[in-house]
Amino acid sequence: MIESRGGSYLSQFITGMANFAVQYNFQSISIALLIMSSQECTLDDTDCKSGEQAAWVHGSSSAVIFVGAIIGQLSMGYLGDIIGRNQALVFTLLIATVTAFLSAVAPTDDASTVYSTIIAMRFFLGVGLGGIFPLSATKSSEDQGNSIGQVNPVGAAWTYFWQMPGIMGPWFVGYIVSSSNSLSTSYQWRLILGLGAIPCLFSMIGLIIERQISPIQNDLTEKLDYNSNKSESVNPMVFYDVTNDRDTFQTITSDHTVVSKKTEIFESFMNPTYIKYMISSGGTWLLFDIVAFGVSLSGGEIIDAISNSDDDNISSTNHIQFISSRQLIASSMGIPGTIVAILLLPHLGLKNLQIFSFLFQTVCALLLAILFNSLSPDALFILYCILTFSIQSGVNITAFALPSALYPKQVRSTYNGIASALGKVGAVIGSYSFNYIAEDSSYAVVMGISCVIAIVGAVVSYIYID
Repeated sequence: MIESRGGSYLSQFITGMANFAVQYNFQSISIALLIMSSQECTLDDTDCKSGEQAAWVHGSSSAVIFVGAIIGQLSMGYLGDIIGRNQALVFTLLIATVTAFLSAVAPTDDASTVYSTIIAMRFFLGVGLGGIFPLSATKSSEDQGNSIGQVNPVGAAWTYFWQMPGIMGPWFVGYIVSSSNSLSTSYQWRLILGLGAIPCLFSMIGLIIERQISPIQNDLTEKLDYNSNKSESVNPMVFYDVTNDRDTFQTITSDHTVVSKKTEIFESFMNPTYIKYMISSGGTWLLFDIVAFGVSLSGGEIIDAISNSDDDNISSTNHIQFISSRQLIASSMGIPGTIVAILLLPHLGLKNLQIFSFLFQTVCALLLAILFNSLSPDALFILYCILTFSIQSGVNITAFALPSALYPKQVRSTYNGIASALGKVGAVIGSYSFNYIAEDSSYAVVMGISCVIAIVGAVVSYIYID
């Protein structure tokens, strides 16, 4: 029986808080734009009260963070294999902490300048948040692994779980601040954006504490006597683990920094097996994020379209509270959905769980597409909640955990970054296109497109995941 190392509670706190920060900061712009729409107006007052702004505002403010995330995932994932998971994670969290704070305090002057500043800050915020994906997934799967270096996908799945409260966080804060008569509109949206810095800071502090507790062990594999069956003495400055049925060595200098492994990483790009792995992990993550982020970042607009509200001012207190409370209920479906998926994972495995989840999304999106113009607002909202449950009940955790399970340790963080970057390419596509498609047609069409994407995801998963 393999002995489990079982990651520390501190490690779980670090990666969980970092993942909470990811989704809080991704989602916060949606409610912030609702609150600030009538005050920071780039069109005439009537248009802004109905939620309309200059064409570049909504698409850019939502999508630019994912462009930054792609850069962060690729660069920080690679950095995690070169300098170590924890050092790279501290660096990426520092970027996220500073830019989340600046996105709240830096915007001033006229409306166009305010939105431009927010968009610029959210690009760099995306770089910081993007790095969290590969580094936290790799760290959690390894820290929760066993004594012979095998990773634990369930550990990564529980880390991902904390993205669910993160999705809900901005809508909860939006509901609270919109109820306050003492906070101006400016303070409300700035508070929502600025609070995103706090979980990043907490996670970074946790990493610093963890390093003080175990300064040498961090970011290295468990020290094993790999020469125990040989007559020569063991070199105490070589650490390794057994991964994918072969020994992986990391040579350490006197100050415990990992010697460059660039050649090994770049040579791995020519490995046909890794190319297949990337289709199965990065390709399905891309398809999933088109739907997941396209739907979640359009959540306020979808609920508004479902409700047929008579309130023409979307920035009014009543309207914000209505949208926030409905989106809170809908996004909360991700909590039981993720828990169910985590409980099913040991029994179904990554492949089967991902296929079933994509098929579940297909059915829910198809029902919403067919019935969007037929059912009552309350019935449509129930269907929307079920769709949200389906999105967060399988592929969300399999896409997050799959790269760590597929790739060997010496390139694991790099390929985790590539896979998650492909996912954020999907997020850019979804966040940009869904609103435009809905404006030209309807959200029923958006749901039909989501149905097709989910079917493709199930087929790709069946063919390419071993």
